[in-house]
Amino acid sequence: MEHESDFVNFGQVVASGLLGMSAQYASHYFYGLKGCPKLGEDLRFKRGDPDDYHTLMIHHGDAFEFARRVKKHRENEGALLTKRMRRMK
Repeated sequence: MEHESDFVNFGQVVASGLLGMSAQYASHYFYGLKGCPKLGEDLRFKRGDPDDYHTLMIHHGDAFEFARRVKKHRENEGALLTKRMRRMK
């Protein structure tokens, strides 16, 4: 059973700390907004106010996994963009 203390602030720990992103943009990968895939469906999150990404919490045991997924997606997107640019030359 999870306790409230098992959850950490998504913006501080994951977005800023692990990804170097703002909480707003990193939360797009949680909610699947603005063309970003939804990468946290099977992870433990707590949503405070759905309209306020500052209230999003993630279980401390899932923080690194979520960051790994976002980094992998962004690396893959970068590789695809590089391929497209090479074809345009």
